[in-house]
Amino acid sequence: MKNSQEQPLVSIIVPVYNVEKYLDRCVESILGQDYRNIEVLLIDDGSTDNSGDICDKYSVDIRVKVIHQKNGGLSRARNTGLKNITGEYVAFIDSDDYISSQFISHALNQILVDKLDFIVFGYWEIRGGKLCEPAYKKDNMIQESLSAESINIRNLLIADKIPNYACNKLYKSELWNGVRFPEGRTYEDMHAIARLLERNPKIGYLAENLYYYNRDNPSSITSPLGKLNSRFRYDRFKSVKERISLVNKLNLSNVIKRELLFSCMDEAIEIILLNSGKHDLTEEEEIEVVEFIEKERRNPLLPQSYIGTKRCILAWGITYLSSIVKFYGKQRYKRKMDKLMRKF
Repeated sequence: MKNSQEQPLVSIIVPVYNVEKYLDRCVESILGQDYRNIEVLLIDDGSTDNSGDICDKYSVDIRVKVIHQKNGGLSRARNTGLKNITGEYVAFIDSDDYISSQFISHALNQILVDKLDFIVFGYWEIRGGKLCEPAYKKDNMIQESLSAESINIRNLLIADKIPNYACNKLYKSELWNGVRFPEGRTYEDMHAIARLLERNPKIGYLAENLYYYNRDNPSSITSPLGKLNSRFRYDRFKSVKERISLVNKLNLSNVIKRELLFSCMDEAIEIILLNSGKHDLTEEEEIEVVEFIEKERRNPLLPQSYIGTKRCILAWGITYLSSIVKFYGKQRYKRKMDKLMRKF
């Protein structure tokens, strides 16, 4: 690595909303980096707890910029950060998470050595206060592909075989020119990362767990409670559908398209079941999901042997016996919620 005066500036964007429980841990982990040439943008998105005051506390550090704005959601906060960065490289950190002290130094060094546009690295999941490795780290085929060429990493990202979180990555800032997170929806990372992948960037993978992803925050869309929200699942469904269009645009293999179709079908069926228990979707949105199921359940890329007998039966039932499937979905939702509530 170059001496400190020649090291490129790295911007770190931290959206903040009602995370007083976690915020000190997050910011301290950023300011404790062994790479010192950073700017930290704390975007207080209209917090109603003490988060805004905690942000201001850190403004005594000349590397920290605090921006207070009216509440507009995660995407708007990140977009505000992107408008205000001055660094050559940029990273996103969620304020309920934290990072290794070597997050910047190790990731940036690999970017510079391999002349990458962005790099993906491993992370820990925090579940029940314990560190766990995510599922993709245990898949040998995925790990072999990650150690191969940039195009393989791109295809794994497009197929969502490795997570499309914005956070476990470091990017050239210029890659984000003209790309923003969609406002008013969840799973915004998948949409934004897809726009980056359209640009055919050179991507690397660093097999180090440099990020700590907090799954214990109940407000997270990936928490057990978030997974029972049909609105959140619908946003993921839309993001995966966009990936199918990207596969067609880039003329990628049917293997990738089949993976995405399977993921989209799985989400679509789950949405109908969850929405039967708690109606979070509009009628038009539910119709869109049902029409996808009706169309794609006959797709030759999705034979019963691939998607499983249960999904095939549910897809058929949603098409022809919707009232029975919705009754089943309502009872299923109640059981899942009752089980979840007993844990709290």
